[in-house]
Amino acid sequence: MAAGTARAAPPPDRTPGRTEATPAERLEEEARLHFNLGETFYLEGKFKEAVDAYRKAYQIRPHPAGLYNIAQAYERLLQYGDAVTWFERYLKEPGTDAATRAFVMNRLRVLRSLPARVQVDCVPPATATLVDPDGLVEQDETPHVFEVKAGHYTLNVTRPGYLPQSRRLIVDIGQPYFHQFTLNARLELVTIRPTPVAARVFLDQRLVGSGFFADRLPVGRHTLLVEYGQHEPYATDFELKPGHRLEYDIVLAPPPPRGRAEFVAGMAVYGALSLPLGLHAAGVLGGGDRLLMLSTGMGGAGLYALGGFFLTPRGIRQANASLLLAGTTWGAMEGLGLAWLTEPDNARLATGLTLGASVAGLGTTLLLVRPLEPTPGQAALLQSGGLWGTALGIGLGYAIRGDRRDLDLTLLIGLNIGLITSGVLINHTAPSRGRMFIIDLGGLAGSASGFAIAFATFGQDPTKSDSGTAQLARGALVGGAVGLTLAAILTRRFDTTPSTVARDSLVSFDDGRPMLGLPQPTITRVVSDDGTRPATRLTLRLAGGTF
Repeated sequence: MAAGTARAAPPPDRTPGRTEATPAERLEEEARLHFNLGETFYLEGKFKEAVDAYRKAYQIRPHPAGLYNIAQAYERLLQYGDAVTWFERYLKEPGTDAATRAFVMNRLRVLRSLPARVQVDCVPPATATLVDPDGLVEQDETPHVFEVKAGHYTLNVTRPGYLPQSRRLIVDIGQPYFHQFTLNARLELVTIRPTPVAARVFLDQRLVGSGFFADRLPVGRHTLLVEYGQHEPYATDFELKPGHRLEYDIVLAPPPPRGRAEFVAGMAVYGALSLPLGLHAAGVLGGGDRLLMLSTGMGGAGLYALGGFFLTPRGIRQANASLLLAGTTWGAMEGLGLAWLTEPDNARLATGLTLGASVAGLGTTLLLVRPLEPTPGQAALLQSGGLWGTALGIGLGYAIRGDRRDLDLTLLIGLNIGLITSGVLINHTAPSRGRMFIIDLGGLAGSASGFAIAFATFGQDPTKSDSGTAQLARGALVGGAVGLTLAAILTRRFDTTPSTVARDSLVSFDDGRPMLGLPQPTITRVVSDDGTRPATRLTLRLAGGTF
């Protein structure tokens, strides 16, 4: 029996002398017709139709050749599992010839060794794990093709941050399979509470709303941006982990104060002083006509104020404006000190050096202000450094010998000590203007106290002698240093005070440590007691009370 052309055994011949077929002969004839039809379909490559015809012939007249032909047709259909089933049935039939049996057994060995191909793909790419009933595991990253034997399997697809998926597979011999997965990300709750409440919230560069936000986001990395008007925006990257919620209470820093008015006022003062002094130093304007000097000063104030208004941007930061004014002021002081050191009695030289150094100070500050981008508190720190440096220089000038003979040198030394010290501190701290105001008050109070103590302990009027003047200067210097130091220590946590500590108290305690606070006045519009007209109310929170 040749492979693919096997034929069922022919029906027995009809009994001689009979013209009518018996029922058995009619069944035999019907089986032959189906068998021949199956042979035709098989030779034409219509294997599915051949299977149907062969099976009908086998049902009518069972014969081992029918089993063989059905198996052959299934093999041509690539339905190897069915082919194996029918080949196995053929081997169980008695009366099959040895040659065909050997051929069938060889085909079974070949077919049973054919692997099935299980192709797995996933969006996003993940790890696919195939587990058989014996617990043996094959694992790889998708997309991947597993080649396995026929049987029952469990296919698991996993990816960190995503919900896993699993499928049970029944794999047939030599068959191709394709499994596509789409994993859903794990979701965890993210809550965002911004202040101001109307702030816009962006997640992953997408606007998700204004104000309070609470929703479940996919596990993984995200970007957060909260912005509101001119307030300083808040931006961060965060990673959302499985089983963890995230909460953000975000308080946007208010926009930095604008300093255009402050700068214009400062330039007006500078113009009122520099223009008449400059003209006087150049010999254009005499010093005897006070009315002309006053008029020139007023004109300089107006001219410099207009220049400051039109030459500065509308949104100049208060810190930058303060720094520009400080640079101008302390430059002028450097020039004045240098003039006193070289020719103390030359008024024109003093005026020229003062104006030139102020312009140099302004220009230097203009070059530094953009890369530095100081905070208002840092600008105030530089101003305080120059102020207390100048006070130190004046104090030292009188403390040495009680007169002005050393003042020209000590002024320069003290001013530069103050500016250098404040410049170093700016690189390591960023205090608020409120804290600097309290520190300056502490230094002023210390200086006044030291001066008063020195005055009271001298025994006679100290202003009438050089030694007395020197003692007053020393007392003021020591008192100022003590006051500045104490105020700096007491306000060390002023800008990071927790909400449980009263910021409006003059002195408060946090964990047993004394800290200074700043009284905060509040002006509100209210309705009068009789309800007929608007009124203004000033509320001052001071030392734990409201006034």
